[in-house]
Amino acid sequence: MAEALLKAWGAPSLVSSVAVDAGSGKVIRAEKSEVTDLKAGPSLSWTQTDKALPVPVNMGDPVIALAIHSSDFIAALDQEPLQVTGLSAEKYALRIDGEEVGEFTRQDLESGINLATLATPMAKQSTRVLALIHRRGDLRFARWREVQVALQEESLPDYQNVLDAMDKLNAELVEKQRAAAQPVAHHYELLPR
Repeated sequence: MAEALLKAWGAPSLVSSVAVDAGSGKVIRAEKSEVTDLKAGPSLSWTQTDKALPVPVNMGDPVIALAIHSSDFIAALDQEPLQVTGLSAEKYALRIDGEEVGEFTRQDLESGINLATLATPMAKQSTRVLALIHRRGDLRFARWREVQVALQEESLPDYQNVLDAMDKLNAELVEKQRAAAQPVAHHYELLPR
């Protein structure tokens, strides 16, 4: 249902798209992303700052994994392709910010891999943002149900003060959520295996 709503609202499928030619040491494509400090050699490294985050999907939950695999959700709403051509070794380890996120064949990298389906630092950032969204929703629900509706008939001198304090907490969570969602530069490394 969420996928249908996001599609109806015109949500883009592309998080970012980067293509690098290791042979020439050049960035071929950087959509919704900025790539700097590209260094080519036996290994390849660069800094990448994406303008969006992948959708936080908990593939460890079997029900969510089944729903994702039974739909076109990833293709329709969560594309973060990385394509690297001109590589010489048969296999490469991809590290982002020093964390290994996977091992790929040269052919996989030439075809392109979808980073949105991997446990990357960007996915972790997206999950942190989602957690703040949930906390904010919980706060708004508690304000409405446990205070505003439950106590509105009572003559309590601090009733409005409590509502105002909860609204202030909500505003603080909004700021924290926005700060957590800001673009972050990540250091990528492709190391031959």
